[in-house]
Amino acid sequence: MILIPQNNNSKILPMNKPIISTYSTEANMLAVFASDEQAMAWFFENYFQVFTNGRFEFSSYIDFWAALPWHSCPFFETYEYDLNFDFDFDVLDVFINAINDGFYVFLPLNQAYIEGAGFYGDSDRVHETFVYGYDLAKKIFYIADFFDQGYSFIEASFKEIKASYTGVRSLVNRNDALSNMILMKFKKNEKYIFDLNNYKKNINDYLLSKPTIDPLLTYRQYYFDHAKEHIFGMSVYDFLISLINKIYYADIPVIRKNIDFRGFHMMYEHKNLTLYALRYMIHQKYLCEESSFLDICTHMIDETLILRNLTLKFNQSKNEKYFRKMSDKILALKKADKDFTRSLLEYL
Repeated sequence: MILIPQNNNSKILPMNKPIISTYSTEANMLAVFASDEQAMAWFFENYFQVFTNGRFEFSSYIDFWAALPWHSCPFFETYEYDLNFDFDFDVLDVFINAINDGFYVFLPLNQAYIEGAGFYGDSDRVHETFVYGYDLAKKIFYIADFFDQGYSFIEASFKEIKASYTGVRSLVNRNDALSNMILMKFKKNEKYIFDLNNYKKNINDYLLSKPTIDPLLTYRQYYFDHAKEHIFGMSVYDFLISLINKIYYADIPVIRKNIDFRGFHMMYEHKNLTLYALRYMIHQKYLCEESSFLDICTHMIDETLILRNLTLKFNQSKNEKYFRKMSDKILALKKADKDFTRSLLEYL
């Protein structure tokens, strides 16, 4: 946990290093409640199904098929504000007052105005940013996002934050749920009980490549508008093979070929998250400690890491021998994952 000395001039809300961090939505949520066992149980239960949308050429985008936490998580008190509305307030006061009341602030900022973000001086770099503390004496906010060192924590001056907020208002997408300002306050929920049946349903949907039905997912309007293009669960492996074949046979010079590693990294983190969930279920006596699931999952973590690193090796070397290795690895992983998931479902 991040611990920073506090006084009357500063307040820093608790933050942890998230166990997964492919995308900011999950990373920020886990940074807030990673040390709370019941909140993590909710996360394990609801974050198993994955999906992709094959509409974007050469993109490996894969994400969890889950509702946004401020719409669904019982461990957050939330308020949401449309940034396109002309507020009559000082944004610095809003952030400070929110943090004083225990609320984290999540909103898109133009990080080209924040020197420590790694994009300083670029034309524009709009991304969702997590504000979790301030220091009046130093005139800084503490913020988290994907900066130079991956998901990390930096300081930004009051002046930079105000400029980055002003510099984003005309750039945000009015139809994007991530374009709003979200105030999120963690609240303990001692009565929360892990719903094993819901977890099994998510596993089954993943195994059968079925869309998981959740009314809270309607925020993904774009994805609902393109529902026929969705690929769910186990079928994302087929999507990844199709993607690398598309890149391999693309009629462009090899030096210009590049593999988007995000989806490959997401599958690596998916297996990591599964391992954490298995440990939780062993602790709660849903699984026997002597079962082989931990060993099998650990092996898949190793294999997905190798697969992800093959994409990075190709991007660096442009050696096309890595395409065959990636295809073979994906096929082997799909079989291993299918066997593992089916066995786990039968056991539970």
